[in-house]
Amino acid sequence: MRKRYRFGLLDLVVLLAVLCICVAPLLSLWTRGSQGRAQCADNLRQIGTAIGMYAADWNDGLPFAVDPGDRSAGRYDPFFQDRADLIFRAPMLHDVLRPYVASKEVFHCPQDGGFDHFHGSVVGIPAHARPTCFAAWGTSYNYHSQLAFDHIPRSAVAGRGDINQVFDAHGSFHAVGAGRIRHFRYNVLYTDGHVANVSRAQYVSGWRSPSGYRGGYRAAD
Repeated sequence: MRKRYRFGLLDLVVLLAVLCICVAPLLSLWTRGSQGRAQCADNLRQIGTAIGMYAADWNDGLPFAVDPGDRSAGRYDPFFQDRADLIFRAPMLHDVLRPYVASKEVFHCPQDGGFDHFHGSVVGIPAHARPTCFAAWGTSYNYHSQLAFDHIPRSAVAGRGDINQVFDAHGSFHAVGAGRIRHFRYNVLYTDGHVANVSRAQYVSGWRSPSGYRGGYRAAD
């Protein structure tokens, strides 16, 4: 008669060791992602504070500035063609706010891995954001510049938690899954000062203003 094998303490130790070896890389990846999202969110809070300081210095005005998406869309997006001259004359947001932040690293998302195309009002606008958006443009973030272009005072939007203000330049930075736009997630600073990690649909819904403006976004899968 065959003797039945008993699962012993040594076998349990070996099994646990194998599991730890398998799980450790995944846990490390998750930890780095979590820390990167947290640092990015803290960056956005500091940018929000800087915008408040700027408004205090400039009679309640929001920074009259643009972002990498504006500069790229000014060349390719018909929605921006009528203001292309303004877009290319206006300074970049990170340059305007530089006197109000401790370091230029405030504009660097740790999970900025670079990308080739923006996914804004027109999906597929060339971005030239390699090796990272920060390295190519000096910032990892885009800005709701239409608020400034419409001359909306900061006090008119400061209590609104549904209007985006500054956000990841690309949804791949904090994507859940790979490749598809539906997996994209964005860290977003809203005009009331709170920061949230949101889905693509939630990010798009933040393109609004008290004047009734809503960005010319066209959906894509």
